[in-house]
Amino acid sequence: MTSLEKLQPREPIPEDEICQCENETPFVLRYAFTEFPIFCVECNGQILPEDVDIDESLVSALVNWREVYAALYRLWGLREDG
Repeated sequence: MTSLEKLQPREPIPEDEICQCENETPFVLRYAFTEFPIFCVECNGQILPEDVDIDESLVSALVNWREVYAALYRLWGLREDG
């Protein structure tokens, strides 16, 4: 499995949650319980992996970021519950 395949969403993303902006817009990393953490700054929609030109090293960095952020998020949730 390639790194980019690790970022592919497992479930189809609803059409109304995907970025529909005409122009290239800035994006932000955001953990939103999804495999691909890149979201549009303008419309807040998810940007699909195939719509972003990223190399293998950036894909690996995104996978690492997502996994670390998810772990920290879960730990924070445990702290709030306990």
